[in-house]
Amino acid sequence: MALKARMSANPIVVVAIVTALSLLGDSMLYIALPIYWESAGLESIWQVGVLLSINRFIRLPFSPIIGWVYNHISLKTGMVIAILLGGFTTIGYGIFEGFAAWVILRALWGVAWSFFRIGGLSIVAVHADKEHRGRSMGLYNGLYRTGSLMGMLIGGLLVPFIGLSTVAIGFGLLTLLGLPLLAASTISHGQADLEKKRGRKAREGFYRQTGV
Repeated sequence: MALKARMSANPIVVVAIVTALSLLGDSMLYIALPIYWESAGLESIWQVGVLLSINRFIRLPFSPIIGWVYNHISLKTGMVIAILLGGFTTIGYGIFEGFAAWVILRALWGVAWSFFRIGGLSIVAVHADKEHRGRSMGLYNGLYRTGSLMGMLIGGLLVPFIGLSTVAIGFGLLTLLGLPLLAASTISHGQADLEKKRGRKAREGFYRQTGV
């Protein structure tokens, strides 16, 4: 039973690590941008507040749309889109300057995070056994939030020495490391696999009850 639980958790661990890598750049900004906003080509401190919040406003209208998109693509494809968007936006923090450019980058990050969040929760639902679903959800949440911790800690330490741009590009490249991790995983394709899994468990339950 313990081995089965660990095997079930493997895709969940992969997607949690991939998500954690994507959070490095975003979380770093909450520490560094209020201090080094001029390095990003901003003209006033109020622009920092707008940039750090716009991704949350973007998620309000886009989350239902992305949920609809996930009904038409596989979970793995959705996570690939998330990684590419997350990597591009994080690298973009190190390349582009100015308020307008950063508004676009932060808006794209809001879209990326909706792909990450909806895809991650769906993968937990698909791959977690019913008796371990709470544990799997806790594992997923605990692991991916280490990305926020590392982004703020490491980013806060490195930015004063090597600059916001260099750290952002480095974190963006780390985000893209999620692509080979995802390619090597056994993440299933979503609703179709969930229905197959439910059907298999129903048949197993029938066989146990009837002794067939």
